[in-house]
Amino acid sequence: MTKKAYIHLLLRLNPCMQNRIITCFLLTGILLSFVIPAVHAEDTSEWYLKGKYETTLGNYEAAIGYYDKAIALDKNNAAIYGGKAVALNHLMKYNESMTAADQGIALNKKDPDSLEARAYALLSLGRYEEAVSAYDTFFTVKENVPEAYCNQGKAYRSLNQTEMAITAFDRCVWLAPINVNGWNQKGLVLISAGRYEEALDAFNHCTQITTNNAEIWNNKGLAYAGLEDYTKALECFKKAVSLDPTYADAKENLEKAYDRKPFFDKIPTPITTSPISSPVVQAPTTMPFTTTAELQVTTVVTELPVQTVVETKTTYAPISSVVLIGGVLAGFAIIIVQSKLEKQ
Repeated sequence: MTKKAYIHLLLRLNPCMQNRIITCFLLTGILLSFVIPAVHAEDTSEWYLKGKYETTLGNYEAAIGYYDKAIALDKNNAAIYGGKAVALNHLMKYNESMTAADQGIALNKKDPDSLEARAYALLSLGRYEEAVSAYDTFFTVKENVPEAYCNQGKAYRSLNQTEMAITAFDRCVWLAPINVNGWNQKGLVLISAGRYEEALDAFNHCTQITTNNAEIWNNKGLAYAGLEDYTKALECFKKAVSLDPTYADAKENLEKAYDRKPFFDKIPTPITTSPISSPVVQAPTTMPFTTTAELQVTTVVTELPVQTVVETKTTYAPISSVVLIGGVLAGFAIIIVQSKLEKQ
């Protein structure tokens, strides 16, 4: 039945019935205008969650774009700035990360993403004393983050505060016993302190977790070389070279191990712990062996911040006001037409 036929049928009804039907249509239209949801536009929390998701996928530029959209809608939410700071760290834009993190902390001094991102940026910028302090602040908000302790240990190591570094790495591997990075970093600190037995124990933990990392086998070989166990040192260096034939450090250490000469002119004196404010002690320069590049330390935050960003709003979309007014006017037009027909 066509639209014209419906109108004709409506006009043939008695006036009372017509009025009831028209009233019913009008009331239904008004009711639907309040209960039909709108086509949902992204709000602050949706842009934020998209930024978090892209960060987990490694799409950091896209994540920053989403965070910027969230900030445009809400400039007063710390977690958004914290998420952006994390993504900027992954892109090695540490100064920009610091800016975003500071904005987050200014809004909420306990925002975990902002605090950790700021600490990592300081570490990456070589501001080690500030990094140590920043991680201490972060731990007052969130304690059980293994990589954060590992990163703080790196800062202590760069400050030549050996015991503090070892304590930090111990906390890392206590929280995450299969954290290869933590064990490896601990082993490197122990080698620098001349504590080769302990270093070997740390590298043994590493090779129990993975057997396919050339750097770890090279480091383990250095621990054996420090103990002047050249047979086992050779085995480790050979393993490292077999895993990575282009690994120059391991190849050089392999040649030295064949000569069976001490890798160390003298055992470095262990560095005692000192307060953060103390002058930085210069690192010993008495180790003529080839050191390995450290395993890259990255901060990966997979948990959503403690702070709730913005509650997702249920947005209702009235039918367009133009359509609603048009419907009302159409109803009145039908009534007028019906009235004129009755008078004829």
